[in-house]
Parts: sequence; structure tokens; C-alpha cells
Amino acid sequence: DSRAVIGRDGREREQNGTDNFWVQPWEEMTEVAGDWGDGRYEKHGLTVVMPQLAQRFPKEIAFGPDSVRAVFWSGRSGRELDFRALTLVDEYWQEWATGHFHGEPRAPGGPMELAAHPSNAQGAARTHDLWLLPRGIGADEQSITTRARAASHPPLLLSDPHWLSATGAIGWPLHPKDEERFPGAEEMIDTYWNTVMSSYVQLRHTGFIEWGKNHTLRHARSLFFRLSRLTDYGLGRYVWALYGRSGERGYWEYGSRFNRFVGDWELANWTAGDKFKGGFVAGDNNLPFHWGERSYSGIIRCEFDITGQTILPWLLEYYMTGDEHALELIRMVEEAYRERWNIRNLPYSTSDLHLLTLLYSREWDEEFADMARQRAEQCIDLDNPTGIDDQKRYGSLYKLGTDLLPVYEYYQVTGDELGRKAVLQGVDYMYRLGDRPHARGHLTGAMHGQNYVGILFAVAYQWTRNSDYLRVLNDQIRQGVEQMDNLRGSVHGNPYFMLNTPAGLQFLAAVDGPIEPFPVLRFGVDEEVLPILFDKEAGRSVNMGIYLCLHEQEDEDAAPEVVVEYGGSEIEVEFEVEKAFRTSTPSRRDTYGRHVSLKVPANAPEGTYILRLPNAEQVEVLDSDAKDTRPAEEE
Repeated sequence: DSRAVIGRDGREREQNGTDNFWVQPWEEMTEVAGDWGDGRYEKHGLTVVMPQLAQRFPKEIAFGPDSVRAVFWSGRSGRELDFRALTLVDEYWQEWATGHFHGEPRAPGGPMELAAHPSNAQGAARTHDLWLLPRGIGADEQSITTRARAASHPPLLLSDPHWLSATGAIGWPLHPKDEERFPGAEEMIDTYWNTVMSSYVQLRHTGFIEWGKNHTLRHARSLFFRLSRLTDYGLGRYVWALYGRSGERGYWEYGSRFNRFVGDWELANWTAGDKFKGGFVAGDNNLPFHWGERSYSGIIRCEFDITGQTILPWLLEYYMTGDEHALELIRMVEEAYRERWNIRNLPYSTSDLHLLTLLYSREWDEEFADMARQRAEQCIDLDNPTGIDDQKRYGSLYKLGTDLLPVYEYYQVTGDELGRKAVLQGVDYMYRLGDRPHARGHLTGAMHGQNYVGILFAVAYQWTRNSDYLRVLNDQIRQGVEQMDNLRGSVHGNPYFMLNTPAGLQFLAAVDGPIEPFPVLRFGVDEEVLPILFDKEAGRSVNMGIYLCLHEQEDEDAAPEVVVEYGGSEIEVEFEVEKAFRTSTPSRRDTYGRHVSLKVPANAPEGTYILRLPNAEQVEVLDSDAKDTRPAEEE
């Protein structure tokens, strides 16, 4: 909520002794505030523009006979620059902080407990743009207005999206917006984005402290918020790719103001207490105090609080718009890493590899190249089927795609073949046993989790031209389009829409004709997966790759039961079983995943066969060279 007072200084202070700036003869209260004003003087004029003035209240622009002033925190509002929790609850979070969800208070511990929480804010950083536009006395109102609007709503110059996407300069595969060939996928991306942005209507992030913050909605329809500051899971990064592939201004408007917010509130702009200049801050993830309690930037303990803590959005904004403020922030992080980074810091994280790679890429500084190489050698383990070292924080199975993406970035920048081998090994594991493109009964895993399947399979397809990987890309996008009515605007799902889908479209655009779907996807019905039928030709073997998940009541070391029948009798087949990797982190183990390589010999008779997997609750036929492979109920 913001209001404006528009008035004139009557210079009556000496007459009536008041210090009130707004005095008669004229003043007006208005519900809508603009963001510029113009003063006409005897020999010149001056327009003052402060973009987003009302949204970042309290602000003030004032003209006097011999001076002009712009105030970033106007005391005339009656408010203090106050970081106490009680003030924040009352002036910023209001309805959210005092509301309930399913009978429980939305705010951690309820509004009174939140309001009583001590605040450790040690200062404020809030970057503003201020335009002073002098002019001659002959300017007309239209030209004054045009210039002011250009300053508050700047024109943007962008390379042609088709050219930009083709260069690979964004850093990952990217297809330009293409409503002609992919209308369903483009509608899906637009629908997701509009759903996410609708959260600003439900809980507007405005005012000196909150303006520009990303939404942290977990469930858009319930208004149940997670208040962990910048839990954006890549939203702040990938919005720039959507801007680059389309040129649509809305993406820039979100990305630019979010970048400003991160630079002001999430990055320590000076050293104070346990925070050091150039370090991202950390604190209680359930409290909405953006300034945190300590620096937590992959340096002191080599771990990151959230995926929003990266310089990539600033790099992309600088490269795409020339915003030098973003470059200043990057340099702050550079200096912090030069001074404080140490390979021995534990636990180590691939997020650290991501940041070191970006720091190296900016000016090809060999000091950062050496840091990145050391961290890559620590994170990568080619003796592990995932390609990632299991001593990493939470083990190698925890968000495998999230770990492989920085390894891909490392290879892209350095050309180190170790990175390429690890990515291909990890993607191969994901295909056989890891993150599946499907989830049981719905698309929660595919669309709404922190899912990097699409981008990684796109990269692997680019390198290998393995048609199985292309099928994964096609299947993910197809499922998303078909399930668009169930779409939720959760930050968790943004990699699917903003990273995976545009990457997959780049390679689908080059394919002539339809792409074969996965042969069979089966979930258990009444504790049993229905049979699968396949046809064998005379004199030819049948080879099949199958992912399955055993029933939870099975022993974790149990072997899958594989039964192949022909003509009412069970026949002998060859098959090998691979268990999912047993990570050293017990809570992250997949003890029921299996991959089965099945072969029916060439000398077996021609005809229709039945495949049963009695102790599995999920079965996915990944590949089959049978003449036809289909669910049994189609017979």
C-alpha cells in the first residue's frame, strides 16, 4: 500500500514559524504515485527520475527556488528506517504474518513470536537509480514526459534471439521462442511464468526492505510460504535465458530487480561481525530476515545456503544489458574468494565448483582456474557410477542432476575431459537407475522437483547423438504439455520450464518426423505390475533394458523376479541385474531401484511373449528391439 503527497513549498516558514515542508496554498493526497517530477526555473528546467519510487517507499522528490532534493528514506512518512522484527511484521508482512494455514499460523511460531525475534541487522544496502535530466526552458510537456519515462522504463537493446541462442553464449543449449513449431511447449512455459508471477499479487514484495525480492511460494494456491529468503532453485538464473530467447521485457523486469535485491541484501557489502564483504549471508531458513547472521558463501565451510547464491545472474545481466552495477558485485565476490578460499574446507560442494568456474570465465584468471580444477578433482569420481564423489555433502545420490550441472559448466569453460566423462557417466546412470523422467501417477517429480534431467540429457545427446536420450527429452516435454492443467507455480519446478524445456527444444527442432515414446511404463495395480507383451521375430534375439522399483516389503538386497512366458509355458532367458548405487549417506539411499538387461535368444520361437515382474511396483521399459512392446491390457 502506498500513497503520495503532491504539494508546493509556499516559503511561509518565516511567517508562521512551521518546519512543515508541505504547506498551503496547495497540496494533494493521491492513491497513486509516479516516479518523476519536473521543476521549471527562470533559465532552465530539471527533471528528476527515481524509478519504482512508490514501490520502494518511503521516497521523496522535492523542488525549491534554489535547490532540488531526492530522498531515499523520507522522514516525512513518519516511519523510521527500522529493522526490528515487530516493525517488519507490522509494516511489511501484515496479513501473511497474522494469517493461518490449516489452523496453524503461517509465520514461524505465530506473529507474536516472530515479532519478538531479535534482529541482528547491522546496516542497510539499497541501490537506487537516480536520473537528473537538465533541459532548456523551451521544452514542451510531451518531450519532458517522454524523457522521464525513458529513464524510469529504459529502452532495451537485445541481440536477435535466434542469433543469440545459436551462439551458445548463454552457456547451455537454448532454442529461441518458437510458437510456430512448438505451440504447446511455449504455452506451457508462458503459463508457468504467469502462474509464478501471480504470487506478487498475493503477497507483494514492496517497500525499502522488500522490493525486488523473489517470491518464495511453495504452493501458489494455498498461500503457504517458505520464508527462506532466496530459495529460488535457479529462478534468478534461468529467467535471463528466457529473456534472451524471446526478448520479452517481463523477464528482464523480474531478473533485474531480483539481481538488485540479492546484491543489496544477500551479499555482504562490508565486513561486520561474522559477515565479510563479498560473502553471501546465511541464517535461519524459516525466518524472513534477509541479512542473515554470517557469511556462508562456499568459503568458510564450502557450502551454500541456497541456489540463489551465485554470480551467474549478475554475469548474464552484465553481458546482456551492460549494467555495471552487476559487475561491481561480481568483483566483490572475486576478492572474497581470492582472500579466503581453501581446498581443505569441508564439506565440499559442487556449488563451489559452479562459482569458481564462473569466476574463471570472466577474465580467464589462472588463479581461479586452479581453484576450479582442485575442486573438480575433489567432486568427480569416475569409479562411482554417478560420476560424483560420495563423500560430497549428502552423498552422490542427493540431487544428482544438481551436482552434474556444475560439472558440465566446468567442462564448458575449461575443456577438462574429466568433467565431460563425469557428466556422461552420470547421465548414463540417471537413464538406467537415477532420476526418472516419470513419477508415480503424476508429474510431481518431472515438473515440480529440482529436476535437471532435461538439460543434462540434452547435453549428453549433443555429445553422443544417443537416440535414447532424445526420447527422454521428448517424453518430458510431451508429459508437461499434456499435464498443463495441473501446473503449479512453485519455485521448485522452474528448472523444468526455464532450463530443461528450452534446451530440449533445440534438439527436437532438428528432428524430422515423430520420436518414438518409451515402450512401456507400468505402475503396480493392487500390489502387482500388470504383464507386458512383446513380439519376437524368427531367428532374431530380443534385447530389452528395464528400470524397476521393487515393492517396499521386499528385502533391500532382493533380486527382481523375471518371468518370461511363451505359449502358456515359462521359457529360459538371459538377464543381468544392476542395483542402484548404495551411497554412504543412509537417508539418501535408493535400496529398491534395479536395472535389468534382458535377452531372449535368437533360437527361441517366433510369436508373442509375456513378461511378468511380480515383485516390482514400478516398471519402465527403457528400450526394446522387439517388433512390438506393449501393455498386456491392449490385447
